[in-house]
Amino acid sequence: DTGCYGRLQLLTADLPAYLAARVGERLGAAVDVALYHDGMAAALAYAGAGETAVITLGTAIGNGFPPPAAGLHALSEMNHG
Repeated sequence: DTGCYGRLQLLTADLPAYLAARVGERLGAAVDVALYHDGMAAALAYAGAGETAVITLGTAIGNGFPPPAAGLHALSEMNHG
């Protein structure tokens, strides 16, 4: 993939680890980084919801399917404080 996001692979083979290291250096603390496409990010809001799909419309059409509830919580239920 050589699209705009595909070119990020030129930085490193493990972009989340690369970004976590760079941000962690700037903050002076360890950070976790996870990357999701927009359809999957939207679907995470519905973790554990049965028979659900998320369809996104923008510059392209995307989709995401919520993961099983085991060990996951919907993003809206997480404590961000």
